[in-house]
Amino acid sequence: FTKCFNKASKTVWNFNAYLFPFWLAGVFVRYLVLFPLRLVWLLSSFFVLNVLFALSRMLLPKSDFKFRLNTIIVHLISFCWVASWSAVIQCHGPKPTSSNGRVYVSNHTSMID
Repeated sequence: FTKCFNKASKTVWNFNAYLFPFWLAGVFVRYLVLFPLRLVWLLSSFFVLNVLFALSRMLLPKSDFKFRLNTIIVHLISFCWVASWSAVIQCHGPKPTSSNGRVYVSNHTSMID
């Protein structure tokens, strides 16, 4: 029965004489330009912001200013992580308020989904 069905041969698009140079240029830009830039951005921002966070925790007295500064630094660390992978976060609508018996779920889309 399986002899009736022939496996379709796959055509490889990136070895086409017309498209191969564009594919090769895309690989070059992606892995030799963008990836190192993203990695340098991620590591340098993590280092600087973690040093700032540690210094603020050690040197500042416990106060409202210290809490706000630490919150801002944590948000910046999160932003640098997200920006290093070219993600965009958009918040829509009002922020929900917590109440008994409610569960809030964040809806998201990504290239992986």
